[in-house]
Amino acid sequence: MKKLLLLLVASLTMLFGGCSQFDDSRIWDAIDELEDLYDDLDGRVEDLEEACEKMNTNIEALQTLVTALQNHDTITSIAPIKQGDKVVGYTITFAKSEPITIYHGNDGKNGTDGEDGKDGNNPTIGVAKDADDNYYWTLDGEWLLDADGNKIKANGTDGKDGADGSNGNDGANGENGADGKDGITPRLEIRNGYWYISYDNGATWARLGKATGENGTDGEDGKDSDCLFQSVTWNDEYVFFILSDGTQIIIPRFNTTISLSEIIANYDNNNSDMIYRVVNATIMAVDTHGFIMSDGTDNIYVWLGAGSEHEYQVGMQVEVVGCICEYYDILEFSSTENTPLSIVVTSDTIITPNYDEPILIDDSLSGHLFDIPPFTYVKFTGKLSNNRVYDETTSLYIYIRYPVNADELANLTDEKVTIMGYTFQTYTDDNSASIILTNIVVN
Repeated sequence: MKKLLLLLVASLTMLFGGCSQFDDSRIWDAIDELEDLYDDLDGRVEDLEEACEKMNTNIEALQTLVTALQNHDTITSIAPIKQGDKVVGYTITFAKSEPITIYHGNDGKNGTDGEDGKDGNNPTIGVAKDADDNYYWTLDGEWLLDADGNKIKANGTDGKDGADGSNGNDGANGENGADGKDGITPRLEIRNGYWYISYDNGATWARLGKATGENGTDGEDGKDSDCLFQSVTWNDEYVFFILSDGTQIIIPRFNTTISLSEIIANYDNNNSDMIYRVVNATIMAVDTHGFIMSDGTDNIYVWLGAGSEHEYQVGMQVEVVGCICEYYDILEFSSTENTPLSIVVTSDTIITPNYDEPILIDDSLSGHLFDIPPFTYVKFTGKLSNNRVYDETTSLYIYIRYPVNADELANLTDEKVTIMGYTFQTYTDDNSASIILTNIVVN
């Protein structure tokens, strides 16, 4: 566009260049106004693209909320999304469903001193429960209809049961019923300043109202529209989602808390889908695969996965919701197929953990490392090599498990060191174990 403007100037200059009295200042003033208009339009296009992306994210989030409501799911955490100090949305984590992101709407830019521009038309997407107890999409307060005039379902459809087999001599079993269908997710798109909607995965599109407010005559621009959620609030028991049309969706919070000592004492490996919530826990030690936390009653490992490149630090205070798994007789929090792990840092303050007095591993424990329970705070002295500390006197080995400071340890090769940390595994020879390191001192 700017190239075209410059070409226009060059053409006019050449056309009138032979006229000695020609004043081109008015042409340049007009060009400056056109460039300002172009820059404003370019910025508004970027704003519209961002608005459309957030609207579609919110629509997907709304469908997940409806499904969670139908499946009696619970919310395990609400984490704010910030731009600087301003909260612009939330990440919502569920006990069963996948996490969702919800964004707030933004107003259009202001002009100065003049008539107001017309507001952009807000395509108010919502859901409503019909007489059949299913949720259907609405548009501007009316049912959203497909090409055949049918309401469009927001939640999935249950599969039908198979027909029973005929009675008789061991009659054949009936066939399995068909799988249920997923609910349809409307999609929005912006073309030439107008909202378009599709409810058949983009095969067809219908035009709605204007997506952006018209510029006022040196006045306040109309408000752009990208707000599907009016508000998100919560108390100790529920999270309340208010849609832009006033519809309220209420999802219960997962609030059953339990101490680590109770979890460990009552663990049943036949109930691996049991969900636990631990609050007011402190991260005591970190490796590259996860961390050990303590709630003051006991310690447990939180498995984040190999190569997770997490940013959790010793001294962070966290709330963890998830399932307990057994790994070589060691209990740990981890994600499962049906329940993703939820971790929320509950304070911006990083504290200094209160460690127990470490148990000294020396010759008295040679051949008896199995007697030390997992996640016991210990201390050991020996020569360091390849993330392993060896004591020649006792022939004891202590392996430093997945250290976060591997480069630092490499620089201490062959040095005599004292290490402290939490035991993780004891190996079959009963003369070696692994720990998650908290401290290392060169002797």
